[in-house]
Amino acid sequence: MKISNAAYFFTIAATLCVISSQVSYAQSAYRIDPNSARLILHGTSTLHGWTMTARGFTGDAVLVVDSGTIEQLSSLNVTIPVRSLKGENSEMDENAYTALKATEFSEIAFQLNSANISPHGKDVFAIAAHGNVFVAGVAKFITLDATARLERDSTISITGSTTLKMSDFQIQPPSFMLGAMKTGNEVTLEFVVTLRKKACPLPQPFGIPLA
Repeated sequence: MKISNAAYFFTIAATLCVISSQVSYAQSAYRIDPNSARLILHGTSTLHGWTMTARGFTGDAVLVVDSGTIEQLSSLNVTIPVRSLKGENSEMDENAYTALKATEFSEIAFQLNSANISPHGKDVFAIAAHGNVFVAGVAKFITLDATARLERDSTISITGSTTLKMSDFQIQPPSFMLGAMKTGNEVTLEFVVTLRKKACPLPQPFGIPLA
């Protein structure tokens, strides 16, 4: 039976993909599922507390998962469009975008430097993710405390929080209602994401006839 060049090529590519994943000791690339991604900012003001929520953002991660244990988080990059943050009303949103310098710096980002992982129950792990967060053009080294859970469908659910100060990013806390409502300097950030394993990409057969 004759095998076409295309079938032969993709068979070899798939085999190499499997071998590569085995050699890398279960190191796998993941992506944030935008349907599950949620970031919530909690703040205070002279009148009442406030929240802003961003949904549908994206990101990538590389983890080592072996025998039901998260052994390592070696890479994590998250990008959140500033204007995806939505609060109680449009006036508050626009003032927040101005304070965050959204026109000049349209995204909030986090880049991992290192992570500490420890078991925290069956299929549950505590993660301290150390890295740089970029807000309004300013970078600050922070630690995100998170809890990761290995789900039955092979996804990884992650929840966590941290506290930031606007002044650390040279942000003037915004005010509303002609200055009657002034926000506090400290903001609590909560996040919920689901990581899904990326499919192994197959290279394109450049220069190889498909027949």
